[in-house]
Amino acid sequence: MLKLHDAASSLQETVKSLTQRVVQDKKKEEEKTCPHRIKQTKNRKTIIINCRECEAGSSLNDPHCRKNIFGILQKEIHADCLVLSRLY
Repeated sequence: MLKLHDAASSLQETVKSLTQRVVQDKKKEEEKTCPHRIKQTKNRKTIIINCRECEAGSSLNDPHCRKNIFGILQKEIHADCLVLSRLY
């Protein structure tokens, strides 16, 4: 009976540790996305990405930027326009 209790405690600690890692990884991933806002008018949905403080190339030619832009576009569907704002 004692061995079963020890195994259960060990399993609980493992699950708790894995859960904390997943939450931390998710937070890090969210921090890596570009800051953006949505401007919605009657006829148009515009995604405006703030590139001012970005250390990457702030361009569609930059792989890091493309990854973030496509990630935003996957979340913000039905956008009509994409603006890379404050490039310089």
